Amino acid sequence: MNLLAVWRAHGLDAVLRAAWESGILLAGTSAGALCWHEGGPTSGFGEVRTIRDGLGFIPGSLGVHYDSQTERRTALHAAVGSGALPGGFGLDEGTGVLYEGTRAVDFVTELPGGAVHRVDRAGDGVVEEAVPTRAL
Repeated sequence: MNLLAVWRAHGLDAVLRAAWESGILLAGTSAGALCWHEGGPTSGFGEVRTIRDGLGFIPGSLGVHYDSQTERRTALHAAVGSGALPGGFGLDEGTGVLYEGTRAVDFVTELPGGAVHRVDRAGDGVVEEAVPTRAL
């Protein structure tokens, strides 16, 4: 996620926002999906850390590699549960969320059993719910 700082230093964040606001589709996997959101867990620094300075085009948090790297799931739960990050989604490998503007409109998977999980703060903890996905 060091790339976010480079993008900001060169004004690419503003160029990407202008492209997105004009209707150009932006996409990505792993950190390339996380960057559009407010934040989420990443291992871009070696160990899993939670960033809170994503580009923020999409409100909420995003956890990637949700089913294969349990420390990321734990980190997302901790950040959402503490209020450090707003609720959002956890993506199993091979899954994705399609947004129209800032609204999630479709949840897809390329792998059998792939799930997208809605993660929200509830009281002093977190509630997680699988969202139905559509096979690609």
